[in-house]
Amino acid sequence: EEPQDSISASSAPSEFTDSDIRAVVSFFRETPGLDKACIGAVLGEPDPVSNKVLEAYARSFDFRDRGFTDCIRVYLESFRLPGEAQKIDRIMHAFSQSYFDQSVAHLSEEKSPVLVSADAAFVLAFSVVMLNTDQHNSSVRRRMTVKDFIRNNRGINDGQDVPHAFLEEIFHGIAAEEIRMSSESGIDRLTNVQWDEILRNEEGQKRNVLVYPSDLK
Repeated sequence: EEPQDSISASSAPSEFTDSDIRAVVSFFRETPGLDKACIGAVLGEPDPVSNKVLEAYARSFDFRDRGFTDCIRVYLESFRLPGEAQKIDRIMHAFSQSYFDQSVAHLSEEKSPVLVSADAAFVLAFSVVMLNTDQHNSSVRRRMTVKDFIRNNRGINDGQDVPHAFLEEIFHGIAAEEIRMSSESGIDRLTNVQWDEILRNEEGQKRNVLVYPSDLK
């Protein structure tokens, strides 16, 4: 069957409270065995309820004290990214905004974020998705080099270049380990990034809440 495109076709957006939205996110994040394609289909839909769920879903990840590669990895491996361009666009925008908000909130006043806007994070996130395909798709004959990756991302930081060391770290991280769906068959194949996400959410569950880093002050 095709994945359900929205949470409830017969439900008006006004019927969903903030508590309801968080309950949906908790269900998506914490329920074993859910079809990840269905999660991605809901997150990518344009209706108001799905948009609220997507925003809350992206904010439920703890991106503080994490490298950009680890952040996008744990996010994208939690569901299956839809194939439609508009859905991908919405899903990546939500990630970029959450990542940027958390990176800015966590900085001391005398420091500036490496990525100066959510738009810069959005462009880089798309670039990382393309890099992941380039490095790990067997049909690609000429693979991108680190110099190619840096050149492709010139001027994306609101007209400025992203520091080369930052881009090099991303490139080598993706080249060494593909962003992929986690195994549903057991914990033996969980990566260190996925273990870290589990432990972070365990801390939230001890307080009987799903961690929403952007809400923490």
